Amino acid sequence: MNTVDFKCSQTIQNLAKAFAGESQARTRYLFYSEVAKENGYPTIEQIFLETADDERGHAETFFDYLTEGANNIILEPSVLVPVAMGNISENLCAAAQGEYAEWTDLYPTFGKIAKQEGFEEIARSFFSIAEVEKRHDMRYRDLLKRYNTATLFSSACEATWQCINCGYRHKGNSAPEICPACKHPQTFYTMVCDYIL
Repeated sequence: MNTVDFKCSQTIQNLAKAFAGESQARTRYLFYSEVAKENGYPTIEQIFLETADDERGHAETFFDYLTEGANNIILEPSVLVPVAMGNISENLCAAAQGEYAEWTDLYPTFGKIAKQEGFEEIARSFFSIAEVEKRHDMRYRDLLKRYNTATLFSSACEATWQCINCGYRHKGNSAPEICPACKHPQTFYTMVCDYIL
């Protein structure tokens, strides 16, 4: 049972902030994917594109709640605009930091407020999306570490590597220098357990 009118709630403001934040993150990740592409890292490009699509889905969820409860209004939430653009390493670091803030503070807080105001379904969405943001954070941090230590395409133990161009799989301590199936370079390989569902 809602204890607060949706249009007068803190939850509507939090949804607007979350919608704006997810929309911004999606756009930044599209920009970051271009940097990865221009520098010859299609696997990192793909991770940014994949995450950008997740953020689009989160934005849509928040927007749906807004339009269902208060369509055709203008909200003026106070939102942060993270401005960070750099090389691959800097972009991965900025992305991880944004995701960290969402899953450790922002969305758990928004979820608690929504629950207190009686918006149980919205609260569940905030808590569930926080779990996704945690996975994004961990994935970005892993990529950053492996990129900075030049271990994106090698592993201390045997792993399964998959070409993102053709799907060819290889088992070994490193990805092949050249894909035997499609002839794409090693930069098209990703460790299956890390990023392929």
